[in-house]
Amino acid sequence: MPKYRFHFVPQDGKGDVYLTYAGDDEALSEARHALRHIGWFDDAPEQGTPKAVEIIREDMTVIGIVTAEKS
Repeated sequence: MPKYRFHFVPQDGKGDVYLTYAGDDEALSEARHALRHIGWFDDAPEQGTPKAVEIIREDMTVIGIVTAEKS
């Protein structure tokens, strides 16, 4: 199973997180799901600071970017 790096943009003192998933779709889905449930993105739209997480496969291919959005 491939390992994925979750790279936070901007860093804001947060280090990259490395996780293993069965494939790209599962990694992207899990990133979207997890980011809905943490407070890191809650203030992004109000502060005007774009916040995102790049999901990068172990071969350094960026497979997607999950961004802060208010719904």
